[in-house]
Amino acid sequence: MKIGERMKTFLLHRFGTITNAAKAYENKASNYFQPYFKNTSVPGGELLNRFAEWGCNLNWLMSGEGAMLIQDEKARIEQEYTKQARLLTMQSIQPNAAPVRTGISPAMDNPPDEVIIVKDIRILNEFTVMVVALDGKRTLYVKINE
Repeated sequence: MKIGERMKTFLLHRFGTITNAAKAYENKASNYFQPYFKNTSVPGGELLNRFAEWGCNLNWLMSGEGAMLIQDEKARIEQEYTKQARLLTMQSIQPNAAPVRTGISPAMDNPPDEVIIVKDIRILNEFTVMVVALDGKRTLYVKINE
């Protein structure tokens, strides 16, 4: 998909019609965006800035990579960051968790659904504890010493 096609996709998503989009952009004529859609013109800084204000992810608009909407791209990045952080946490605490893992199914080696870092809790002592709720959600409580 070329830039013009992505522009059209975003404008239709955001405004419903190209006419509405042209009106939103300084009340331009309904055919204002046609050179961009045909890829005979490249959007300049002012138009790109307006797309960003409207919530378009400019990286997606220019390269096709990532999510179309800024908010969706932020959520995607946050989700990827959380996934990586969870895996790193599991790797870093795995050796310390061995004493409390005796008799726990090997399936528990999978990353937990949620990781909670706690500072002061007497139940944990110096160990890390995995709790499995009735609904199957696995929560890993990790005690940190300051």
